[in-house]
Amino acid sequence: MKVSYEALAVRSMILDRGMDEIKSMTPRQVEMLLGLYKEINELEQEESETQPPYLQIILEDKNGVPKVFRDGKEIKFKRSIDFEWETDTEVLGGMVFKVDYHMPGNKNSMGVRKIEEERTRGKWGYDGESL
Repeated sequence: MKVSYEALAVRSMILDRGMDEIKSMTPRQVEMLLGLYKEINELEQEESETQPPYLQIILEDKNGVPKVFRDGKEIKFKRSIDFEWETDTEVLGGMVFKVDYHMPGNKNSMGVRKIEEERTRGKWGYDGESL
């Protein structure tokens, strides 16, 4: 196995920083570790490319009509869109998402459908336990 420049650079950084727990790793072992890291990155990238975002709202210009996608499928014939997200930190905020839309061919109020989801702010902890 040929040792890459990256592995040699990482090995050098390990020694320079005095990382006693891992300084006994050889350049060859570092190369194997980098190979595993690259595989994980590729798998994560493939997964993110194959799974569309859960919710996407695109407004191409300030006078345009927003496009709304849920699970990669566009919601057409939109009547109203509400999206609210709030938090006291930068994680796990409360969210409200509502879209009213017409059924194709039926533009009266009886043909309006609604998608509505809500997550209460602070309801769940980081590990899924209730606060």
